[in-house]
Amino acid sequence: MAVSSAHLRPVDSRSFEFGDFRLEPATRQLLRGSAAIPLAPRTFDLLLTLVENRHRVLEKDELLRRVWSDAIVEESNLSQQVFVLRRALGDAQETPRFIATVPRRGYRFVGDVREVASTRPAAMVAAVVAPPAAPKRQVWLTATGVVLVATSLIPAGRIATRALSRPSAAAPPTFHRLTYRGGGIDRARFTADGRSVVIAARWQGDVNQLFITPVNESAVRPLGIDRARVVRVAPTGDAAVLLDGDAPGKVALARVPLAGGGPRVLVDDVQAADWAPEIDRFAIVRRAAGRARVEYPAGTALYEAAGWIDAIKISPDRDSVAFLEHPVMNDTRGALRVVDRQGRTRVASPESAAAFGAAWTPKGDEVWFGTSDGRISTISAIDMSGRQRDVYRGPNGLILQDMVSDGRVLVTQFNLESGIAWRPREARDRDLSMFSVTRASALADDGRTLLFTVEDQGAAFPSYATYLETTNSSGPVLLGEGSAQGLSPDGRWALSIVLSKTPHLVLIPTSAGVNRAIPAGPVEQIHQAQWLPDGQRIVFAGNEKGKGIRVYVQSAFSGSPASAITPEGYSIDPQGVSTDGRFVLCFAENRPPSRCSIDGGAIEPLAGVTAADKPVRWDANGRVLYVFRRGASPMRIFAVDTRTGERTLWKELPASARGSIPPGGRTAAVRHARCRVVRDQSRTRDERSISRRRAALTSSSPRRSSPASADAAGSSTG
Repeated sequence: MAVSSAHLRPVDSRSFEFGDFRLEPATRQLLRGSAAIPLAPRTFDLLLTLVENRHRVLEKDELLRRVWSDAIVEESNLSQQVFVLRRALGDAQETPRFIATVPRRGYRFVGDVREVASTRPAAMVAAVVAPPAAPKRQVWLTATGVVLVATSLIPAGRIATRALSRPSAAAPPTFHRLTYRGGGIDRARFTADGRSVVIAARWQGDVNQLFITPVNESAVRPLGIDRARVVRVAPTGDAAVLLDGDAPGKVALARVPLAGGGPRVLVDDVQAADWAPEIDRFAIVRRAAGRARVEYPAGTALYEAAGWIDAIKISPDRDSVAFLEHPVMNDTRGALRVVDRQGRTRVASPESAAAFGAAWTPKGDEVWFGTSDGRISTISAIDMSGRQRDVYRGPNGLILQDMVSDGRVLVTQFNLESGIAWRPREARDRDLSMFSVTRASALADDGRTLLFTVEDQGAAFPSYATYLETTNSSGPVLLGEGSAQGLSPDGRWALSIVLSKTPHLVLIPTSAGVNRAIPAGPVEQIHQAQWLPDGQRIVFAGNEKGKGIRVYVQSAFSGSPASAITPEGYSIDPQGVSTDGRFVLCFAENRPPSRCSIDGGAIEPLAGVTAADKPVRWDANGRVLYVFRRGASPMRIFAVDTRTGERTLWKELPASARGSIPPGGRTAAVRHARCRVVRDQSRTRDERSISRRRAALTSSSPRRSSPASADAAGSSTG
C-alpha cells in the first residue's frame, strides 16, 4: 500500500438511464430499480465507455486502450468482458437491445440513454472521492495510499454522520496523502505525539521494512529495521513490532528503539498484538490446538475461536480489548468483538462479508472498524451498548489503521486484482481475469476443463461463485454458489464450500443435474476440502463447535457422517493428497507438514520439508514432493525426497509468476497479476504424470483475497 494526501475534487454527478437500468459513475454502480448489479471494475469501465461514446462505433483497439490502459491483453479479453456485460444486462448478441457488435470493427451502445443529474446527496458524492491510484505492480495487492483523514470526520463521529446524511450540517472529510510509492503496505501507526507515521511496507524487496514520515509532508525515510510490522509506538520512541521469521507463521513480538538498536524478542509465536506502553502491557493473539486465543495481558487467556483473529486493540482505559474475529481460516468474513479483562463479551457487531482494521476513539466510548461488501468500503462505529452507525462510505479499498488523540484517522488504500492465465493444450492463452478477483481451483485430467472461483465484485452471490470453463465453451459457465475446491476425477462434480449461516459442502454437477449437499453433522465450520482419487470420498479441514480444527474424511454420496483422522490442531494442504489416495499432507500450527493416513493411522514427519515450503504435488510413487518457498522471487520449485531429505531444484519460474504452479502436465493455469505460464513440451512422461489430474493454483480454502490473505503483498489488516 502507499500512504497518501489527496484533497477532495469535483466528481461526476451525472447518471445514465437506459431500459430498467441506471448507471452512476460517481458511485461506480449499475442499478436496476434499487438493486445493485455487481460488476467487476473493468466491466464497469467498459460499460461506462460504451455509454459515454454511444453516438459512434468504438473500435476494438480503442476499447482495449481505454479499459486496459495499464495492461497488455488480447482481443479475447474484450470479448469475454462484453459477454459478461451482456449477461448482466440481459442482452443478446443476435438481437441486441444495448450492445451491438459491428463486424470486423468493434462495438456500439445502441440503447436509448437518458442523461440525468445524480440523486445522491452532495456530501455523499464528495465523501466517496479517493486518492488517485498508484501504478499497478506485479503483485496481487497493490497499495495506493496511506491516507490521513482530517479532523472534520472525527469528533465522536457525530459531525461525520451529519456530513454524510445532511450536506449542510458540516464539511465533508478531507484526505492528506502521505506516500506515493506502489507496492505492499502491511500496516501504519501514528507516533505517540501524532506528528509522524511509522509504516511497514514492501517497497524495496520481498520483506517488510519500517519507514517513517512526518504527517505534514511527504518525506519517507527508512528506519533500517527489516522483516518487521509496527504494532504501537511509545512516547519514548520505542516501538512494539512483529518480527517475521524464516517460516510462514513464525512471528515474534519484539521491542525496538526507532532511533537505532536491535530488537528484543518478548514473546514467540504471535499472530497479532497491541501494546499499552505506559503500563508495559501487551495484548496478543496466538494459536493453540487449532484455535485462535486472545491473551490480555500476555499469558492470560480471555477468548478463543476456531477461525482467526486480527486487528486487536487495547481500550484507552486498558480494561478491554477489541478485535476482528473471522470464523473461517483465510477468509475475511468477520465481525468486531469487544471483551473485558474478565473474559466477558461487552459488544459484538453483526458479521460482514469482509472486515478490515479497528481503532478505539480517544474517549474509548466507541470502536471504529472497516467493512466491505466487495464494492463499497464502510467505516462503522459501535458503542458499548451495541449501537452501530456508518461514519464513512466510499469506494472499495480502505483499511482503518489507527486513530490519534485529536481525532485524526489513518487509513490505507489498496487495489486488489488477481486473475488466471490458462493455456489449454494446443489453444492460445486464455485470460480469465474478467472479474476483480478470480481464483483457480482445479484442472480436469485432460486439461480441457478449468474450475475457478469468483470473489467480491464479480461474484453472482454474496460470498463466492463457482465457475467452469472448457476449451469448447463460448465463455465461463456459472455453476452455483460456493468457493470451488476441486473437480471429481471423472469431471462430473465440482466440490464447493458454501459459506452461509450454516457452512456446508456441496456437490455441483458440471452438466445437467441438481446440487447435492453433503451433511456436515457436528462440524460447524469447513475451511478447505479436496476429492480423494477414488471419486467417492472427500478429505477436509473443519471444526466442531467449541473445538479446534482437525482433518476429516467423508463419503461424498452416501450421507454417512464424517470421521476425524487427526487430533485437534491439524489442518490439510489440498495439494497434498497422494496419487493413490492413501495419505494427505497435514500440518499443525507453524510446523512442517506431515504425512497423515486417510485411514486415521500414524502421523509421520517428512524428511527435508520445512514449514516455509508450499507443497505443489506428489509424484506418482508418493515419495517425492514438489514444493516452493512462499514469497520467494523468482519462484524455485524443488523435488524433495521425503525419505532421505534430498532436495533438487526442478524448475525456476519468473518473478512475475505468483501462486502454486504445477510442476508437470501438458496444461498450466496460473494465478497472476500480469503473467502467463505456458505448457512445457520437454517434460518426460513421468514428469507429466505429477500433476496431470489437477492443478490447483492457490490454497483451495475459501480464501477471500484481501489484504490479510494476499501472500504476494504480505499485507495485514492492522
